[in-house]
Amino acid sequence: METVIRWLRDRQILVVIFSAIYFAAVVLLHEEVSKISVWLRDLLTLKLYNALITLSVISLCLLLTIFLVSTIRQGEQKTLKLAYWCFTLLVAGISYNTLLVTNVEAIHFAQYAFLAIPIFALTMSYSETLIWVTLLGAIDEAYQYFIFKNWIYFDFNDVVLNVLGGCIGVVLLFTVCGKPESFTRRQRWKLLKSPPFLTVVGLAAVAMLLSAGDLLQVYPGEDGSKALVLLSKVPPSQTFWITFKWGKTYHILTPMEGFAVCALLIGCYAFMDRASHCSSSGWQEIPWPVTPVCVWRGSRNFEGPHWIPAGRLRE
Repeated sequence: METVIRWLRDRQILVVIFSAIYFAAVVLLHEEVSKISVWLRDLLTLKLYNALITLSVISLCLLLTIFLVSTIRQGEQKTLKLAYWCFTLLVAGISYNTLLVTNVEAIHFAQYAFLAIPIFALTMSYSETLIWVTLLGAIDEAYQYFIFKNWIYFDFNDVVLNVLGGCIGVVLLFTVCGKPESFTRRQRWKLLKSPPFLTVVGLAAVAMLLSAGDLLQVYPGEDGSKALVLLSKVPPSQTFWITFKWGKTYHILTPMEGFAVCALLIGCYAFMDRASHCSSSGWQEIPWPVTPVCVWRGSRNFEGPHWIPAGRLRE
């Protein structure tokens, strides 16, 4: 994995192009994937189909756990890395049983776990990677809601599943790669000035302005009135749990619940940027006139343990 990140880091334009194509495929091929899912469900029966998906998810989690535990035993920060993976499994398991209408929606985990890898190669920050994943996951769901007429509400459940997929990806990266940079005060401010963070702030400001001008509503008004932007075409559910026609029980997250869960997840996993340090196996800390930074051994920028002019080190 370290070799892959190093290779991607040195080819950022290629990574941007690949990430854009992959994300477009995830968004635009949603209907085709759904048709295949329905075909398999009808072929196998719903009960068997769901059972096979659950078995596949459990098997994949076991394989990942074996790989990660083996990697953790050979590296540093064993307790922290193991705690993150156990927490991720716990939250993903709860979401699997409470937020999914159909078990096939577990594909969100895999899709966005994979997407987190090239994004991390561009940002070299776990928290910034998760913010990007959250934004892209929200764009994915917005496309489905506003373009496809059969969607009756903006699905914050799927947004959270997308973020959890990103969490799986960054935990995998954290376990294998460790921490690419020393987390200094400058790095904290860098995150607050990063494009995804500023985009989130900007979208929040726009949403508040639209809401204040009665141009954005979460649900239709009691008199049936609808704003320019409507996040749900139907009134809110009167019950916390909803039982679907084939017996699946789940909860529909409200916008505030969705925002809160995403923010909490990003906050929890952003701690990896602060708590971890440079791993001697992959990253080398070198002196710096202002603040220490870490350079990957083997990269074209590594000059050895001495002073390097700022202009010669690419971030």
